[in-house]
Amino acid sequence: MESARHSTPPSLLGSPAYRLRLQQPVADWSQLPYDLTASIANHLDTVEDFIAFSAVCKSWRLVYLEKNWIPMKRIPWLMLGESHHNNAPMRQCFSMTRSKVYNLPKLKASDCRYWGSCHGWVVTVSKGEMYLLNPINQNHIKLPSESALHANGSFFDIIHRAYVFKVVQCLVVVAIYGPKYSLAFVRVGDSEWSTVQSSSPAQFCNVVCFEDRILALSMVGNIYLLDINGPGLPSIQSIASRPSEENWQQLYLVESSGSLLMVVYYESEQRSTPLVKFKVFRFDFSHRKWVSLEDLGDFALVVDDHHCTSVPGDDFLQPNCIYYAKDNLDNFLACQRKYIGNYMFVYNLKDKNTDLHNVGNNSLYSCPTWFIPDLW
Repeated sequence: MESARHSTPPSLLGSPAYRLRLQQPVADWSQLPYDLTASIANHLDTVEDFIAFSAVCKSWRLVYLEKNWIPMKRIPWLMLGESHHNNAPMRQCFSMTRSKVYNLPKLKASDCRYWGSCHGWVVTVSKGEMYLLNPINQNHIKLPSESALHANGSFFDIIHRAYVFKVVQCLVVVAIYGPKYSLAFVRVGDSEWSTVQSSSPAQFCNVVCFEDRILALSMVGNIYLLDINGPGLPSIQSIASRPSEENWQQLYLVESSGSLLMVVYYESEQRSTPLVKFKVFRFDFSHRKWVSLEDLGDFALVVDDHHCTSVPGDDFLQPNCIYYAKDNLDNFLACQRKYIGNYMFVYNLKDKNTDLHNVGNNSLYSCPTWFIPDLW
């Protein structure tokens, strides 16, 4: 499959806009006024519909190429494992709007690891090479090599996690790397990574951008402010400790509707089915303490192994629910066949119930990751 700029993915041709081409025409769609065509585009909800819209005729495609689409909804996709389609290597992506797995061209390198973001970009790393890549149109930006971080080990050991943020309208990639789980960052266009030196022994597990400030979460739950715009060297400063929770498995920070949240993830085994549970806390800046949160309002959270994103709830993502993607690769390698594949847990924060869905193949190199698709 070629770039989304040049062809319509076969797996998207069944969408409502594309079916216009398959009907007996009652009018010449190419003769519609430009403003009316743009108005039609702005009534489309999803990336799938707009790609199909671009295939109706040349004049409609002109609207597509001129980027006059204002998306009504930004629904995340889940990037899964590898597959083959027509003997070509592909990457599986699960669309929440269609409840369907699409085959997209495999990422820039083979055997790569990847981390999604809410800005349309995915960070990829393979054999020392790092890229920002848009999975929809295959546009890519080369980043400085991970070898520049001077951390020994395989590509599994050097970069543990990577994040993409827009900080004051500048695209920034932050990485957790090396045996000490340290921080480094690079602005798109920089020729090298900037490492963050600290007198603190903190090892980091999560990073978030909150009100144009980068916050890093340590493995014990303390929060640090990362200053990358000061006059001196990059620095970090401790600003808060974690809630008084015990026996948690993983912590996440996320901005949701103007609030800073901490998501606490627990996991246990119940009979033959994995059981997940979450608690959510909101940081009260005036009293500098965490407050338990039982209601996400009109928002839902999508969570994977490395990050958490808040998105408005709708028909595809139920409000006040947490959608957690897990690959169960450890169970697969241990030959526990009942756990083969990627799982999506839907945890209702109000009634504490969990639904379980199998959504696709494992990847041997990366956990499933959420990204919000962007055509450009």
